[in-house]
Amino acid sequence: MTDANDPRSKTLVTDRAFLSLARSDAQRIVERDLRRLAVERSLRSPAIAAKMDEPAHSIKKMMQEWERLVNVLESPWETTDYFLLDDYMFALDTRASLEKELGDFSPAPPTPLLIALEGLDARFLAQTVREEPGQERQLQAWLKPLSGRPPEWLWNRRPRVMPW
Repeated sequence: MTDANDPRSKTLVTDRAFLSLARSDAQRIVERDLRRLAVERSLRSPAIAAKMDEPAHSIKKMMQEWERLVNVLESPWETTDYFLLDDYMFALDTRASLEKELGDFSPAPPTPLLIALEGLDARFLAQTVREEPGQERQLQAWLKPLSGRPPEWLWNRRPRVMPW
């Protein structure tokens, strides 16, 4: 999506949220990510699985992906460095997965992560508009969630400025 030196690739909100976690919450996330790593390893050949030391879909990586999308939406579009429709759809899917993963925490998801996610969601909503049937250049054909996949509001939004 963006170069590592590009300010849009920074994930300051996510990084701060993870740094502010209570030790018990951080441990719950580590345990979840270890379970996820076991699943991801089981889907790979033994040679590849042996090289995997963290899950591709950790809670932190998912939040960072969502934050990067929000950062890109807030930046001016450049003709040489913008993200693709696939990148947008991947970030929406990642956000939906994050909703499920945080919802599975018992007794409740870590508060710093919920606060950070709420702020990122608000920024996303500010940079997107509701996709209405019949609009020119609509994304509706691609914005079809799996049945009942929360959050419902995610699946009818498109960037205010359409780069595609």
